[in-house]
Amino acid sequence: MKDRLRTGLLWTVAVGSMAVGLLGAALPRGEEGDGKEHRAEAQRLAAVQRLAEGDPAEATRAALDALALDPDDAEAWVLLGDLRSRQERWGEAEAAYERATELDGHRFRPWLQLGKVYRAVGRPAAAREAIGKARELDPDHPEAASEAAALAEERGDLQHAADLLAQGARRARGERRANLQARLATLHERRGDGEAAVVALRAAAAAAPRDPERWAALAAAWEKEGEGAEAALALERQAALEQAPALWERAGDLHAVSGAAEKAFAAYAHANEREDRPAAWLGIARLRLAAGDAAGAGQAADRALAARPTDDRPAIAAAIGTLLVDLGRAADAARVLHPLVRRSGDPMLVDTLARAQASAGQERKALGTCRQLRLQASGTAPGLFCQGLLGRQTG
Repeated sequence: MKDRLRTGLLWTVAVGSMAVGLLGAALPRGEEGDGKEHRAEAQRLAAVQRLAEGDPAEATRAALDALALDPDDAEAWVLLGDLRSRQERWGEAEAAYERATELDGHRFRPWLQLGKVYRAVGRPAAAREAIGKARELDPDHPEAASEAAALAEERGDLQHAADLLAQGARRARGERRANLQARLATLHERRGDGEAAVVALRAAAAAAPRDPERWAALAAAWEKEGEGAEAALALERQAALEQAPALWERAGDLHAVSGAAEKAFAAYAHANEREDRPAAWLGIARLRLAAGDAAGAGQAADRALAARPTDDRPAIAAAIGTLLVDLGRAADAARVLHPLVRRSGDPMLVDTLARAQASAGQERKALGTCRQLRLQASGTAPGLFCQGLLGRQTG
């Protein structure tokens, strides 16, 4: 099959060459050769231009014309191989790249592309040999290192694959370096080396600092390693690029848990820049309360209450209710939560309302609230407060 494809491709070129020969017979002696070379180069450049313009059909036609004029043009064979690879016509691509290596075996790219084709058609041994020859010609080339790493990974040699990716990344720049480092991080994670994965993701973010996904991946890796403060800094970079208030809130939460109050305040302030957000004001209120500033915490809680219509998640309403109870404003918490509980019956809100009612000295109301949840949704487990209250009653 392979031989038939190669023969067919060479026959196509040969037919074109015969036509060019007939045309060249009309030229004065001595002018045909020079004219053919110039026309071949012009057709090859035209093929490159058509490909850049997104017209692969015309690019293929021009590449074949170039080869008809000069069948020994290795660059034209590589170009034809690229075009056939794009069309996933692997047999023709393989024949074209092989012809290029026969014409000039000291060129890096034909061997690299031939290795990619071999890998695509499931011939890993041939792919390793071709990629190996490419790497002999250019040992540190990032793309060759990447292909060699993929082959090593496919045969289960993760350490060798990681070494190859690290080698390629050292020479690569920009997005290519970021991609190699991200792949390296994935390999480290598969090998259970989270610390090395973080190092690779930091390098990926440094190589492509305007790509928010790089910072998101780094933040997730830091969190997985239990480094909330570092994760918060990465989230801030992502939030600044995406203009995402929710990310600023998350960064503020991580700073708060890490004990970096000032950084948490700053992150929450960024979240509130365009509009008041209840989660951000809740974070500020908690920080004020932890610092012993009950008045400031109360003001922040009021801002969270006023902003609550922009975020109707039950968890937000429950958090506001809990904060108000902690501030000694249990009656306010019950007043806010009661209509929400009647409307949604969310167990989290029910539990928080019952706690607020009990804190306000209304334990019978709290017990009724918990019982009502049990009657309305027999399959729903009550919250911790209601569990304790109901348990005391049955005991």
